[in-house]
Amino acid sequence: MSPQLGQDVMNTESTEAWSGYWDLMQASGRSELPSSIREADHFFLEGTRDVGLDRPRVLDLASGNGALVKLLMPSIAKAEGIMVALDASFEAVDLGRREHQGIAVQSRLEALPFSEGTFDLIVSQFGVEYAQSMIWPSIVSVLRSGACLCLLMHARTGVIFKDYSVNFEWVKLVEASSAFEIFRGLGAVDRSLTKEHFDYEAKQFETALKALGSIVDQSSMVSEFLQYISSTLTRIRQNAGALDLDNLQAWIQVCHKQWRLFGIRIEAMLNAALSEDEFLEVQEELSNLGIRIKRVGELRGSKNQIIGYKLIGLRR
Repeated sequence: MSPQLGQDVMNTESTEAWSGYWDLMQASGRSELPSSIREADHFFLEGTRDVGLDRPRVLDLASGNGALVKLLMPSIAKAEGIMVALDASFEAVDLGRREHQGIAVQSRLEALPFSEGTFDLIVSQFGVEYAQSMIWPSIVSVLRSGACLCLLMHARTGVIFKDYSVNFEWVKLVEASSAFEIFRGLGAVDRSLTKEHFDYEAKQFETALKALGSIVDQSSMVSEFLQYISSTLTRIRQNAGALDLDNLQAWIQVCHKQWRLFGIRIEAMLNAALSEDEFLEVQEELSNLGIRIKRVGELRGSKNQIIGYKLIGLRR
């Protein structure tokens, strides 16, 4: 496989994983992402306050569920401006349309569907770093002269990266466990599962799950996933009289797909997070494209922990 083809496959898998995530969020209302971070909100509100235009045109890149749109929309609407939320995932765009009043657009960052100089402000929170190809010329081109670029990106030294690293190790431990093997066997399409077999193997699964110890007990993305499976299997066993084996196996197969996409999302974040040298390279490329860096550095939380890398620049 060529490097470019391999990269395309990774990008496709990552997009599928995030599409599955946003689709799941619409159905459940749950989130494995950090909730609104006060320091991040403050950074974007402060960084965008000086735009000060009548009827500003604002673009949120890799917008996800539109958290930034909801944060900034009141001030933009007050100035009679418009805000466009852009994401590669159709499901994220669809969720955004339901969640906020901005204009939602599906597109990849490498080829933005806008004319040169369209926007007065471009923002992105934990988004642009996921794109693995040349995105900066496309982004800079749609900024008007004097317009502002305001970014928050994952850092390899940050608390989010550390949390995802731990969860990724736990994902690999779970996949090597007997609990994972038992659960996968329950959903096999090429076997005839009886209620007696289900009851026996569900008990075996619970025993194997307990052997994972702290991975299940701690508060984490992985433990929440495992606890959801465990509690659902327990409810099914308690209501065995109404057990539909076909529906059970279909549910187990959906869980396996969500687990696979869950692992891809974690790995994508770990690959996307920037080292200090990579962040310097971003600054250099933006500068070469005509962005004057106004503010740059680490965004830190209330306990002085690193949340991510922040950057504010103006197009010359």
